[in-house]
Amino acid sequence: MIVMKKIIQVVLILFISVGRVFPGGIIITNPQPGAPGSAQYMLESRSLKAEIKIKDGTATTVIDQVFYNTSSARLEGWFIFPVPKGSGIKEFMMDVNGTMTRAELLDATKAKTIYEDIVRRQQDPALLEYAGADMFRVRIFPIEPRTEKRTSITITQILTKMGDLWEYTLPISSQRKAGSQMQLMDIHATVESSSPLKTVYSPSHVITSDRKNDKKTEVRFTEKNHKPENDFKLYVSSTADKLGVSLLTHQETGEDGFFFLDLNPGYLEETGEDFEKDITFIIDVSGSMAGDKIKQAKNALLFCLQKLQPGDKFEVVRFSTDAEALFGKRVLNTKENNLKAQNFVKNLQELGGTNIDEAFDLALAEKADPTRPHIVLFLTDGKPTIGQTDGDALATEIKAQSNKEARIFSVGIGHDLHTKLLEKISLETKGYHTYISPEEDLELKVADIYKKLSRPVLTDIKIKAEGDVHVSQIYPKELPDLFAGSSLTLFGRFDKPGSVKITVTGKVRGMPFSFTKGGVIPTEKVQHDFIPSLWATRKIGWMLEEIRLRGESEELKSEIVLLARKYGIITPYTSYLIIEDEQQQTVRRDRPMPTPRPIMFESMEEKSMAKKEYEDMKTISGSGSTRSGNELRNMNNAEAVSVSNQGYNRVVAGKSAEINSSDLNFRNASGRGFYYDGKAWNEAEPSKTTTKKIIKFGSTEYFALIQTMPETKEILSLGRNVNFTYRGVNVVVVD
Repeated sequence: MIVMKKIIQVVLILFISVGRVFPGGIIITNPQPGAPGSAQYMLESRSLKAEIKIKDGTATTVIDQVFYNTSSARLEGWFIFPVPKGSGIKEFMMDVNGTMTRAELLDATKAKTIYEDIVRRQQDPALLEYAGADMFRVRIFPIEPRTEKRTSITITQILTKMGDLWEYTLPISSQRKAGSQMQLMDIHATVESSSPLKTVYSPSHVITSDRKNDKKTEVRFTEKNHKPENDFKLYVSSTADKLGVSLLTHQETGEDGFFFLDLNPGYLEETGEDFEKDITFIIDVSGSMAGDKIKQAKNALLFCLQKLQPGDKFEVVRFSTDAEALFGKRVLNTKENNLKAQNFVKNLQELGGTNIDEAFDLALAEKADPTRPHIVLFLTDGKPTIGQTDGDALATEIKAQSNKEARIFSVGIGHDLHTKLLEKISLETKGYHTYISPEEDLELKVADIYKKLSRPVLTDIKIKAEGDVHVSQIYPKELPDLFAGSSLTLFGRFDKPGSVKITVTGKVRGMPFSFTKGGVIPTEKVQHDFIPSLWATRKIGWMLEEIRLRGESEELKSEIVLLARKYGIITPYTSYLIIEDEQQQTVRRDRPMPTPRPIMFESMEEKSMAKKEYEDMKTISGSGSTRSGNELRNMNNAEAVSVSNQGYNRVVAGKSAEINSSDLNFRNASGRGFYYDGKAWNEAEPSKTTTKKIIKFGSTEYFALIQTMPETKEILSLGRNVNFTYRGVNVVVVD
């Protein structure tokens, strides 16, 4: 009992006073009587590597962590790791410096006593995130001074199934109160299934995916100097159906719900399907491409030519002061034609102006074959200077020439670009745009883009939902084509639970395709709070893009402000609009706003920086414009919550390199925005309610709330005074 009290005291002091995010497990030490420098101490977490194997609803995870004792004392301590509730743990063994040690498992009841005692004693809710979880621990001795301590633990668990999706969670953040950087975070997962894999999706982290075959894929998240703020989540589905259709929902009392829909063709290369396509390469060889740019562009184009398939047809158009098409029409990818194209590219010389008008006249002159997708890969580093030079007029001409058949993928090189032109022609032809800075590897970037677009599976996609449920506000608004090895994720709203039939139509090699799947949106309160945040991020991204391309309006600005507040979307663009909105309201009311500014833009310099970021978004050229173009594209296609805060770290970096979301007086918790008014955390845009419930922090009723409404843990962990609405009740937690 004495030892347990010591552990609790150590956890209390270290969790609260040190104030860090503790990824994975933690090592806490006991004071050593008579030993100098042996105060209660938490070892610094330097790295976390996770090797995950998921197969048919089970997962085995090996977590390897490196800690560092920064003190001059030899210490003893405890390794503590939280275990998700109901995870089906079979065995806990821990490798401590090569010695296998069995860990002690504390069930949720025992762990609950520890967590509640910590919260009550220190008046701090930092550990609430793991309320209701099991815990395991193991004693470690000795911990030598100024040395690393490596731990390795293996967990086997049965995954939770949500409809057609298996849900995997790796707890890598034990609290979000504050954060410290880890030197390395590396998560690698191998996913296998007895049936063909379809969805493999992470809403928490931006992952890379490598499909090995139809039943196996590998995903990875790697980042140096990482600040862990979200647990790693992965959703997996498998089915023998031609098209994987997976659905997750989120709904709160009295409000329309949110849904996440994933369309995935899986791995089709071995199913007899071919990927024959027509592709036209347009390359800028104007004088501004001189030097490394033309070398890398030529190498990138050579890579694309070498990756063409036997059934493909292609054309190469080069342009500067004038434009030239190599063949005069798209030709079959024979060995002879491909070698001719490679020699043509190798001999390209940079010289003259930028005649984008004539380049597209040649590229789109030939009528499209309705049975084959037509892709245009457009590489340029400049603005049009010859022919039609008005960006809006040129975009209109190109759209008309494409006749909705060509998909234009624009790659802008450098900053001296007409970004509005490139974005319009790509967005309006269901293509894609990206900008590559002078510091980036052009060859590698273009090769990566080509790999993604080279295998079109389903084009001209439309989705229809029928049944008891009405769906609306689906993003993206214009559905892009679906390529092999990728998926199409949609976020939208629905009015009520009930039966629904989803029909997906499109074209496969020009022939009509239709797939229907029935299902039920459940009435139980299954919460996936990443869905509202990502829906709002996409909608805000779309509205900001409308402002960027078509001009701003008060209606758009007002809705952006509302959504940014409600769902805690923090970007330079949304922050400036909120600041502007609050200033306007202050003038109208002749008194200060009762809510503080949502982020740290306190000084005139910081406000000016926010304004400049917003103004950069509306420019059509320069580094600010290209950066904004990439960031808005990321918001428009956001699949992970980490994408929501586009550009924010860049803005605050000048103030402090250690700034993170915990330093703000405006935060996202459980998919909602909260602001701190100096006394309490308040929901920014709460739902209307007539019922109010005041709960004393740390009381029996307080912990009962956590047990009955575990979804509120992240909200309650904001602080001792929290004001929010949940299930139709205004919950007010007070000291």
